[in-house]
Amino acid sequence: MAYKKGESGNPNGRPAGAKNKVNDLIREQIGEFINGKFELITKDFETMKPAYRWKLIVELMPYVTPRLQSTKNDISFGDMTEEQLDEIIDRLKIASGIKQDNNE
Repeated sequence: MAYKKGESGNPNGRPAGAKNKVNDLIREQIGEFINGKFELITKDFETMKPAYRWKLIVELMPYVTPRLQSTKNDISFGDMTEEQLDEIIDRLKIASGIKQDNNE
């Protein structure tokens, strides 16, 4: 039974959070392969030029560290009082290491 473009046998799609079984299987097989070759990989890593070692480390980092999400803050400075704005400025100065000038 062929479906028309935009249709499927499951019009609701895959439930949110459902995992792709094929990806899980491939991920498991790759993990087993790497674990089986870990001593060889470590030995080869030590013989690499420093630039290549760092390149490999940087390329592997996304697999072992959580991905940061960008955030958006909609702040309306025009709606703030002078005191609120001064407080923000003071906190930014402290966070950046700028010395406070008490003559302001």
